Amino acid sequence: MSKFDHPSKHLVKKGLSLFVLLILLAVNLNLVHAASASMPGTQELVPDSAVLSEFDQFVSQWTLKPSPPTQATGIIPNAQEKKWVYLTFDDGPDPEWTPQVVEMLNKYNAKATFYVIGKSAKSNADTILLMAQAGQNIANHSYNHISLAALSWTDFYLEVKDTELAVREALVDYPDLENQIVSCVRPPYGETSPNIWTFASRMHYDVSMWSLDTRDWSGVSAETIRETVLANVKPESIILMHDGGKNRTETVRGLGLLLHELVRQGYTFESYCTADGQVRVGQN
Repeated sequence: MSKFDHPSKHLVKKGLSLFVLLILLAVNLNLVHAASASMPGTQELVPDSAVLSEFDQFVSQWTLKPSPPTQATGIIPNAQEKKWVYLTFDDGPDPEWTPQVVEMLNKYNAKATFYVIGKSAKSNADTILLMAQAGQNIANHSYNHISLAALSWTDFYLEVKDTELAVREALVDYPDLENQIVSCVRPPYGETSPNIWTFASRMHYDVSMWSLDTRDWSGVSAETIRETVLANVKPESIILMHDGGKNRTETVRGLGLLLHELVRQGYTFESYCTADGQVRVGQN
């Protein structure tokens, strides 16, 4: 084939050849039939079956056959169910440990939700900005890190609202980052009461808990953090870790270990609380 020939030209040529062949065969068959009919006492000649079979095979090579119908199954080949987990961090921001956590998350393109303490946010505005610029979401962990369970409505409101204002103040010059501030509150120590849900709802906040505690707050090793997660993780696990409050060397190291393994297992990491509200686990 010349480089200037188009494949369709060859198909046309082959089609014409087939057409001529069919005409010649028809003519020959008619001649044979006529000859046999004009000769008295002779039987009508019938084309040899082997010749016809060979001809049929030839024709079949150049005849387009319709593809067999396929049955729709609704399943995409090789598609896998997406597996999310939600990483959450309490007790920051800390000017030493929070940037290291954010850096590790960035390495794995992982999103998380940070539940910050208001007074720490007020004194570490640069760290709040770093978190927001990295695309991490910033939620509420009270202003003074005290139990919210027995607080009056007024005291609850101040603990939550003052924290929100501290975060907003840190980002006041960056209106494009406003969506990184999310309306979720996590009660310190996990201590709850019916009032917490009532008061939070009144402020248009969701209450955030967790389903998998790494126990990094107790000072366990990075390897223990990794093994705790891997032994208990499942799709939509809400994983609790900490980026402030004390030395978090093992937390940062453990985060790297578990991110590496969870990525290998096909997990992705999304924010538990977003600008649209808290994720409803089990409804994704």
